Amino acid sequence: MLVSYTFENEELNYESDPVDSLNHAEKLGPSNVFSKKVKLPHREITEKDHLWARVSVDYYSEQPIIKGDLLLVCTYVYRGPRSSVYGSAYKYRTFKLVPDSLNQWQSFQVDYLSPEVVNKKDEFSSYVWYRGPNEVLIDDFRVVIFEPE
Repeated sequence: MLVSYTFENEELNYESDPVDSLNHAEKLGPSNVFSKKVKLPHREITEKDHLWARVSVDYYSEQPIIKGDLLLVCTYVYRGPRSSVYGSAYKYRTFKLVPDSLNQWQSFQVDYLSPEVVNKKDEFSSYVWYRGPNEVLIDDFRVVIFEPE
């Protein structure tokens, strides 16, 4: 596993889970639209030219979420020597998280196949982005990496 955010020991922008008071979750809303981010150079993840990431997150909302307002983002960011494209995202993908019901934890999982990286310094990045007017809790944000043989 590359990373796992359970928010158990965090203080800022986190609150008690409404279902399990021993658990904590990150609160997203108009004042905090991005979750804690996974952001690592490709060379620190693998020496292969590409990877497969299984990204999962749990989320909870007491109010309806409009389709497209809650997104899981996976992308690569160019960090090579060409200044004209430095910081540019490539293979940018968003995945819509739409709850089946309210007041209940939902789980989402997706497999992301990276591109063949342009530069080994390029960064893999993944995060949750909430563009809605209400609040959403997220928890157990995980990235598991698989490498080609």
